[in-house]
Amino acid sequence: MHRFCQIADGSCEGMADFVMIWHQDGERWEITRVLSYGHRAAPAAASP
Repeated sequence: MHRFCQIADGSCEGMADFVMIWHQDGERWEITRVLSYGHRAAPAAASP
């Protein structure tokens, strides 16, 4: 889960869930895609 927050005032207005797709190339792992879903408003208590 990720919260979307403003750096200037610390307010958090939204949230979303994320999935990262990884690919192995020999010994090395690399993120090839990031998917976000379930975007929604953040509850008032989610602000730092």
